[in-house]
Amino acid sequence: MVTAELALTFPAVILVLVSLALTGAAGMAQVQVSASARAACRAVAIGEDTGAAVAAGERLLGRGGVVSVSSGGKDVSCSASRDLPAMLGLLGMKAHSEAVIPREDSW
Repeated sequence: MVTAELALTFPAVILVLVSLALTGAAGMAQVQVSASARAACRAVAIGEDTGAAVAAGERLLGRGGVVSVSSGGKDVSCSASRDLPAMLGLLGMKAHSEAVIPREDSW
């Protein structure tokens, strides 16, 4: 009797564990993308050139990510995105973040 119950509940337990792991991976990817966008904006805001800022953001983001920087007026705007890992990336899901920071010389 116990073996039959285990055989029936085991797939459900595995499904819950896989969904928890995928949710954790998506959350960690979102944190990386947000940190990358903030780092690129911070670099431009303190006076570094755009190429160095994009390189700093892509270093944090890892391979497969895109960082873009635009500045106009007193603010610096950055965005970062990358495909989500594992099965979520196969579904075409992406993590995306934007950051806006005022230039240091505009204070």
